[in-house]
Amino acid sequence: MCSQNVISRTFLVVSVVLLFGCLVPFSAAAEHAHQPADDPSPLELQETLLEHRLQEAATKTRLVRGLAEAQYQRTFNQEQYDVQHYDLAIELFPTPEQIEGTVATTAIVTGDAISTLDLNFDNNMNVSAVAAGGFPSTYSHTNDILTINLDRTYTNGETVLVSVTYNGDPAGDAFGWSSHNGNDMIWTLSEPFGARTWWPCKDLNTDKAESIDIRITVPDNG
Repeated sequence: MCSQNVISRTFLVVSVVLLFGCLVPFSAAAEHAHQPADDPSPLELQETLLEHRLQEAATKTRLVRGLAEAQYQRTFNQEQYDVQHYDLAIELFPTPEQIEGTVATTAIVTGDAISTLDLNFDNNMNVSAVAAGGFPSTYSHTNDILTINLDRTYTNGETVLVSVTYNGDPAGDAFGWSSHNGNDMIWTLSEPFGARTWWPCKDLNTDKAESIDIRITVPDNG
């Protein structure tokens, strides 16, 4: 019923987005001679691409304006660990517009000791379950910070593993549901602080994960 795309070992948050390739100039006569009647013209493709670029630029501007707010949301706990790896398993539902997923975070304690772990995650998203050290755990989710209670106290140099299962319709400018020519188009633009709107993470530019695995499941419309 569903098809899966797997993207492994990349340092960037994935973007599921339809992009047009570069248009090579050619004569209008040659274009009309080979182009089916229902296909968009080069001018229409260029206008669509331009519109996408303008939307992208406007979105980046709005996200950059959130820099001060994002920095304010940095917690003391987040300074006590360093993210090593993220594992994202995400399922997308264009109708209705919903995302479901489980994100596992592996981190190393850099401070003296921690018994909780803070992740950035917008409050409009729903957390259904969390785990720490492979065991179900409890959490709090307020002010766009998800605080997970660890299975024990972890000290300097130890590795922490937590996972979050969640769902919802991401708000804001970093995740979008759209369409093109009747086909669903789902996109992300997470820099600089938009990842927190659609998956739980330490969304701070001062801590870059060493690696990330992403598995995305989408409806099979065929």
